[in-house]
Amino acid sequence: MPSPASSGLAAERAKLRKYLAGQPPAARRQLRRIRELVRAAIPRATDGFSYRIPAVRVDGRLLLWYAGWKAHCSIYPVSAAVRRALGRDLAKYAVSKGTIRFPLDAPLPASDIGRWPEWTPTVTRVEPLDPGPLAVGHRARIRQPRLPVAVWRITALEPGRSFTWVTRSPGVEVTARHSVEPSGAGSRAHLALHFGGMLGPLVARITRGLNIRYLGLEAAGLRQRSEASSEGG
Repeated sequence: MPSPASSGLAAERAKLRKYLAGQPPAARRQLRRIRELVRAAIPRATDGFSYRIPAVRVDGRLLLWYAGWKAHCSIYPVSAAVRRALGRDLAKYAVSKGTIRFPLDAPLPASDIGRWPEWTPTVTRVEPLDPGPLAVGHRARIRQPRLPVAVWRITALEPGRSFTWVTRSPGVEVTARHSVEPSGAGSRAHLALHFGGMLGPLVARITRGLNIRYLGLEAAGLRQRSEASSEGG
């Protein structure tokens, strides 16, 4: 028989799903993105629902709340220490004493590559080589089955929407672009690879089958993760 605590959490998750389902598409996308980023930053975080809006629990205790409004989404409470620590990242958003407001069409200030092994079998480990949030020039060492270990460097970044990175080896330069765009009530993910350099076309031909398989697995894993997130599970 479920305990009163587990029954209460199940009821909160049901309220969260109902709340998200009742939001306009733009607000729902942004709220789901907020939820996903929080869960990525705090793996032990769980869903909550309090004061008639979504919340986040850590070790059973309420940590923060987020909500959708007509023209923006909000996160609260935001302490002075948080505002100081994220000052540059928050400069483009409306920040009051205890609230951050994100326009419905604005990207959120985060990117998450470190948790790729959780949703795709094509990546076994991601090791960031530079401190701080993902930024142009930052590098990461990627380990993948049946491929040599590679260091990728970010060359373009639109936070929350897309990034491009490049890895180089003798005679080969591989460019990968990952992007997410609004599509109806949800989002569409795009993944693309380009092989350059003197040996690039040859390597692309040799690894074509593996690359197609990996791109398919990554797309399926991203879809499954996104759908599970959108259902509040």
